[in-house]
Amino acid sequence: PDGLLRILARHPGADAVYVGDTIDDARSARAASLPFIGIAAADAPHRDETIDLFEAEGARAILESVNELEQALEHVYGA
Repeated sequence: PDGLLRILARHPGADAVYVGDTIDDARSARAASLPFIGIAAADAPHRDETIDLFEAEGARAILESVNELEQALEHVYGA
């Protein structure tokens, strides 16, 4: 997660969350010690497997669409 760590280093003290749609995104977030929110679209191939992997990686929330992101952030983080 070198790129993530460089970005975070340029913004010390900033709150950050990683939003992604692949298991590699979830693993990068974990490696950078960032909270992760996964996107698993209802029509995505292997959706159930993706959800299981996101849960195993500690996803804070799993959404069907990025359009749900604002509501998820409010629910999970009180933002």
